[in-house]
Amino acid sequence: MAHIEFARSLRKEGVPFDIYTVPYLPPYGIIRITDGAGHDVLHVKLMAFKVGAGNFPVFTLTRNSGEWFEFFAEQLELYFATGRPYPNPQKA
Repeated sequence: MAHIEFARSLRKEGVPFDIYTVPYLPPYGIIRITDGAGHDVLHVKLMAFKVGAGNFPVFTLTRNSGEWFEFFAEQLELYFATGRPYPNPQKA
């Protein structure tokens, strides 16, 4: 639910964004924020088994995080390659 609220706040501020869906339940959710100057931040939410939605662990990675940033950035690219764009009211 936090991701939906985050997307709504972006829409209110006029920030462009895309949402993709994949045909299976992924073990984590990823939000990538890029400022266009090479400053990337990944927010990763682990979807733990039998844990209440409000208790999912969330952590933030930057390029300085090294191999973990690269791993989750690659996973996000694979989501985009596999996923389908979700209708976005900003682009309609």
